[in-house]
Amino acid sequence: MTAWIARLRESEKIWAGALFGGLWLVLVSGIPVGLRAQGLLSQAAAAALGTLLALWVARACGQRRRGLAIALAALFTTPLLPYAFVERELTLSLLLFTAGFFAIGPTRLRAPLRDLGVLFASAGVLLCDASGLLLLPLLVWLVWCGAAREGAERPADPKPRFYATSSLLVVLFAARAWTLDRQTIAWASSPFDWLVHVHGFLLSLNKGLLLFAPLVLVGLWRSFRGTVSNRLAGRFALFAAASLIVPFAGLERWSDASWGPRPLLAAIAPALLALALSRSERARRGGHRRWIIAAVLCGLAVNTLGTALPQTALADVAELAGIPHPATSGELRQDPAWIHPRVNATLLGVWLVARLPFLPAPDASFAPAVERLAALALPGPVLLRVCDAGERAALLPMALVLAFLGTLGWTLLVLVRHAARS
Repeated sequence: MTAWIARLRESEKIWAGALFGGLWLVLVSGIPVGLRAQGLLSQAAAAALGTLLALWVARACGQRRRGLAIALAALFTTPLLPYAFVERELTLSLLLFTAGFFAIGPTRLRAPLRDLGVLFASAGVLLCDASGLLLLPLLVWLVWCGAAREGAERPADPKPRFYATSSLLVVLFAARAWTLDRQTIAWASSPFDWLVHVHGFLLSLNKGLLLFAPLVLVGLWRSFRGTVSNRLAGRFALFAAASLIVPFAGLERWSDASWGPRPLLAAIAPALLALALSRSERARRGGHRRWIIAAVLCGLAVNTLGTALPQTALADVAELAGIPHPATSGELRQDPAWIHPRVNATLLGVWLVARLPFLPAPDASFAPAVERLAALALPGPVLLRVCDAGERAALLPMALVLAFLGTLGWTLLVLVRHAARS
């Protein structure tokens, strides 16, 4: 019996299934009441992306705790968290990362099944969203990596498979591009605008990764420095980021009312994969630990706000921040100059005032707007929720029960491990 429990505990499938279920339940706990059943698929896609990332890291490093840590960082310290509550926003990210897993990841499938996985996932990337067309060069590279992958069952010449798969992807690309409304695409008028937009994606406080996903910047930097143990994973991260940043920066207007660098969602998981597989000399000495902790705290604090209020309330938040109230909230979406940090700070203040009873009430002139925002506030994931006094009292017994069960389960696992070793 003890040996059976030990084998069950070591089962990778059970670990991955439990991780997927746990992540999905945490995300589902934050959906608004009355959400359509289709909305649950968004949380399932986010949980699947986190599970696949954790599985890749665990197999590559041999440490499940590192895979679990990077999965939690991906889902709760990046814009993947707020977009887990928007339908079909993370489908492209999941399909791209799945294609990378089949092509260069530690999958245990045979070569024909890997090739089919790369083909179907790449086709989904091209067909599910218009921005997936920008990833065609990356998909062709993944197809080549998968075709040239070493293995006992792999034929000597990978070119026929590569040419056949690439031709199918080019046909799908042409068919999808034919359906686009090319008249709505406006390109930047000068190279200076392109450089400004590149800076905006990476370092600006308005929409940049510096504020919304600092861990992604660390992963891209380590990929650029070549400190990733798996070179293909580092190139995957850089290629994914460049395939999205370079074309989007060439557009005349890419800033909208989205939460953070929305066009770069598909590059988040590859960058965090590179971060998990990188170990620089300074990192071995602990020199990067404080920076990593600061990046985690910043990403957690900023992206939790994305689950606090719907985008339809941004105009009211802008009014509280002292920004002239536009005629419609659509004007905020078309104005790339409106200041996200001011709106974020005001949103945080409004949310805390609405949730924490011991904070002083706002100015009387702003009280109606605060009450209106509090009525619109979304619950957010239960583990990240800022509860008022009533919610804290109601959740305290549940939290104590969960803590007791977790402690009991951990004790049983330790006992089983010692029994298996003896």
